[in-house]
Amino acid sequence: MKARLLGWGALAAALLAAGPMAAAPTVYPTGTTIYQPDKAWNGYTVLSALGTPAVIVLDMNGREVWRWDGYDLSAGGPARVLPGGIVVAPKGVFPRHLENNALVAENFDGEEEWRFDHGEQVDLEAGKQWSARQHHDWQLSTFPAGYYSPRFTPGLTGSSVLLLTHTSHLDPAIADVVVDDDKLIELGPDGKVAWEWRAGDHIAELGFSPAMRAAIRRLAKRDGFDWFHVNSATYLGPNKWFDAGDKRFDPANVIISSRQASLIAIVARDGKVVWQLGPDSTATPEAKALGQVIGQHNVTMIPEGLPGAGNLLLFDNGGAAGYGDPSPISPGGDTIYQRATSRVLEIDPVTLALVWSYAAPNFYSFNISGAQRLANGNTLITEGTTGRVFEVTPEKDIVWEYMAPPSAGPRPSTAIYRAYRIPYGWLPQVKKPAEVPVARPEPARFHVPAG
Repeated sequence: MKARLLGWGALAAALLAAGPMAAAPTVYPTGTTIYQPDKAWNGYTVLSALGTPAVIVLDMNGREVWRWDGYDLSAGGPARVLPGGIVVAPKGVFPRHLENNALVAENFDGEEEWRFDHGEQVDLEAGKQWSARQHHDWQLSTFPAGYYSPRFTPGLTGSSVLLLTHTSHLDPAIADVVVDDDKLIELGPDGKVAWEWRAGDHIAELGFSPAMRAAIRRLAKRDGFDWFHVNSATYLGPNKWFDAGDKRFDPANVIISSRQASLIAIVARDGKVVWQLGPDSTATPEAKALGQVIGQHNVTMIPEGLPGAGNLLLFDNGGAAGYGDPSPISPGGDTIYQRATSRVLEIDPVTLALVWSYAAPNFYSFNISGAQRLANGNTLITEGTTGRVFEVTPEKDIVWEYMAPPSAGPRPSTAIYRAYRIPYGWLPQVKKPAEVPVARPEPARFHVPAG
């Protein structure tokens, strides 16, 4: 009976993680399905699509205005476009470890201007090869949150580069096998490593209970175990909290998001963890009102120059994550938190008060995804697994929506890792497109013509 119960628990966790499966249409509208030009923050949208080996730029009507081919974003990306039509994105995949071999910058014409590919040597069939081992995120010091604010003009010249990478090592404090640990690397403007931080060195600071530590050790059955799984890492950037004297929010500090542990933390330049939310994000009276954050992605401090500056913005995926004691719904003790809905949260990092949120029926992406605060106060949301990107007002009205078409190839996908909105002026090589309103289709009256 116990084995059967645990089996059903594993099945329940798998079904929850897989997301809604019933009533999925085989034919559905794609492209821009809603657009109100007078209420949206108009510009280009940069897609990090997982099924297409390219960085794609769309106008507000969903037309592709430019692309850079040869970028494999299947290990997570993301791709960003800088002023002047410079694209920065990962290339080359090391699939077994879900990471990229290089972070590359190219100009509008596809000419390479910068590359980093010397993080560690990895073992490939052809022998050892240098690799960045970059995964899930990277930042420029001149672009703290990785998305547009009128206060910042990002560029490669004179900027430090923060990379989220992997490093493989044996650490008895974590597990009895070689783990793929998360490592932050900062390259100075001269291209040399100026700062490093490794998650495993700070496991004692991260608030793991004995049950959580035991679950990690029990689940680590083979080399390459991804015990922490950080999925975003960004600079805090200039902010009002630091200006008021709170040293935890030093602009150079880095905020990270661990999907597997459902934990958000701020890492100071001396390596210490100076702020965190989770693993149990209901552990204090202040945090309890937020509810449990589960498997979150793309945690940023909203940059100066944007509405809500200084607050944290994140995509709270839901799904299944978090370490703890085994149970019928989490037989391995690695999915103790479960919820089949997603939320976007804006949080005051000092009081932990919920400032703003977005949730809706059937709004759910069990992994990837993100959120960007726009200059007019709207929020651009990437519902990644469905391939849906949409813009909502502070009142939560949808004023722009895009549905990705399935990619070509033997395994078509609509999934989008992240999307970013940039000003028209950042791509001066492209003529500013027409902005044509798109009325919301009425599903009950939206029919394919017969005959």
